[in-house]
Amino acid sequence: MSNLIQTIARIYTKTIHLYANSFFNALPFILVLIGCEFLINKIVPLPPETEINVAYFVHIVAYTGLTAFFVSFMLILIDHKFNQQELAYSEVIRRGFKRCLPIILSDFIIVLPFFCLILLAQVDITQFLRNARPDFIFTLSMISLFVIPLAVACVFPIMFCVTGVLIANCGASAIEGLTQSWRLVLQRRLETIFVMLIFGGISIALAWLLHKLQLPLVSEFETLLLSSFYPSLMVVQHDYLTSNNA
Repeated sequence: MSNLIQTIARIYTKTIHLYANSFFNALPFILVLIGCEFLINKIVPLPPETEINVAYFVHIVAYTGLTAFFVSFMLILIDHKFNQQELAYSEVIRRGFKRCLPIILSDFIIVLPFFCLILLAQVDITQFLRNARPDFIFTLSMISLFVIPLAVACVFPIMFCVTGVLIANCGASAIEGLTQSWRLVLQRRLETIFVMLIFGGISIALAWLLHKLQLPLVSEFETLLLSSFYPSLMVVQHDYLTSNNA
């Protein structure tokens, strides 16, 4: 257990150092991303949580594709910072455009089950089980609407977490990135689970704090603070996985 704690501490220490060293280099991409997110919120605002419609899916798809697009550039820039290599913005942009499509595709593959589960959640299963016992319907509802979504929400982001790094910096295709990420994480799944859980905790705590302070543009502040932190974490995590799976 002490080795696990030390490993997680080393990963996050390296991540914070990399994040601090690369933040201002990534800032131009972050600011453009924030501007694009602001436009999406104006053009296709997110409907109320209880209202799942076409606008909801258009909003989520636009956000997912946009974030993946800009992460392509940041992964390349941050990886070169991690390896203490300088890369001109023109070269970052050129490479980012070459790798953005497979990264966007892989992101949509990762989130596809979430879209399916959202659609399934809108289905009233009692219409298909009119003669079933209430306790059976309740159990089936819990499995389909809670257990399965929770399992998918945990497994996919964890097992495919370094896909973007493999695509952006190792030349992998979308499918190759997903399969290689799965194999790498599988060997160090416990450490990766804790790394991702801590990042999730940081994201939730930051969102809670920003809402508590009642700051304007909360979503934009989250993007500003986290959109280069996650790529930094994944670059460090990929380095850890490849070094310890060799």
